[in-house]
Amino acid sequence: MAEPAPSPASDPASDPASDRDAFARHVMAIVRASGSAKPVEHDVLHEKLRFGEAVFDLARGFEMYRSLPPHQREDILGKLVRVGLFPPKLPATWAEAKDQVLPVVQPKLHTVLADLRRDPANGLVRSPLTEHLVVEVGVPVPDGIRAVDKAAVDLWGVSLDELGAQAARNLAARGARPWSQHKQHPGVFRSPWRDGVDVSRLLFPEVFARIDPPLRGDPVAIATTPGTLLVAGADDPQGLVGLGRVGQELFEQDGFLLFFRPLRGRDGRWEHWLPPAGHPAHAALARLHATNRRVDYESQARALRALAIEQGKDTPVMSPVSVHLKAPTQEPALLVTWRQGRPAALPEADAVVLVRGAQTLGVVPWDDLRRVLPGELQRMPGYPTRWLAHTFPEAWQLGALPLAPWDGPVP
Repeated sequence: MAEPAPSPASDPASDPASDRDAFARHVMAIVRASGSAKPVEHDVLHEKLRFGEAVFDLARGFEMYRSLPPHQREDILGKLVRVGLFPPKLPATWAEAKDQVLPVVQPKLHTVLADLRRDPANGLVRSPLTEHLVVEVGVPVPDGIRAVDKAAVDLWGVSLDELGAQAARNLAARGARPWSQHKQHPGVFRSPWRDGVDVSRLLFPEVFARIDPPLRGDPVAIATTPGTLLVAGADDPQGLVGLGRVGQELFEQDGFLLFFRPLRGRDGRWEHWLPPAGHPAHAALARLHATNRRVDYESQARALRALAIEQGKDTPVMSPVSVHLKAPTQEPALLVTWRQGRPAALPEADAVVLVRGAQTLGVVPWDDLRRVLPGELQRMPGYPTRWLAHTFPEAWQLGALPLAPWDGPVP
């Protein structure tokens, strides 16, 4: 029996979450504990572990590991290493794959970050669901679902239309089940399947009509994990408040939600939606929406930094973002910090805090910054959108900005 991976020592220098070398040693210990006979080579220069033909990206893994809540780190890292040691294979024929394929709804950011390291000629099979969500086709494998790529589709000799239709049929065949209502928050319902693809039921609007007691109005949904979809009715203020509170509680507990931007289903389509200002649930749901934007930018920054390290390239400063709750309404705003110095990649935030040396100059709305500095900010390719700022505003430009005093935290 394989021995468990050793726990990190109390010495900070050996903590895998704070030291890259300690993380590499920790991953190698997990590999050895797996019982695999594959030789392990540590490519220090490129931050890779190679075992046989499999490769584990240490730079990317380190950033991922640090971003996870401590209680989730070892479980998720173990799964990633197992996938690296024993890469799951897709079925060799359509006859084998036909009854296994499933639609998989996930955030667009996940696919964008995966594509950073993928050969564009062999991309994944996907289509947009909303501005921020996509639908892929996958096959269940140990520890998750393996996405189907174009090479597999060509090998199977099946059309994309038939692939998508068969995946939908397979999911529909899993049947209907009763939704459960949240005990502390009436009007909030949880998806009942818990089969790892609950979120994919967004593709079947009819499942929300089976919720009992019925939703008041259109379904409004967030997802905490691929296997957990939470729903309330658009015309149920108490339910929407509960949806926002449950989402916030789960995020504070786990540091993760699959997607936080609330979705509203109308006429068989989904759209990202917030109730209007003044609605009892506006602040709670707007906070989830803003938090989702912040987490997306932080994930993007980690991935781009890791890729730059791997390729030996320099990158602009990935300016930090935060969510600020404005008193007394608790209306959330996404803030980005722009410090004088190196070129900065600014997220498209609600407002920008300008910092020169040790002095905080103030905060300015994003739209005003774009208006005063139209030539200095260049839209960068990629998702989510960032703007490249080569030089910090000069004195005459600062004078044209409607800067307001800022005494809040500066990341």
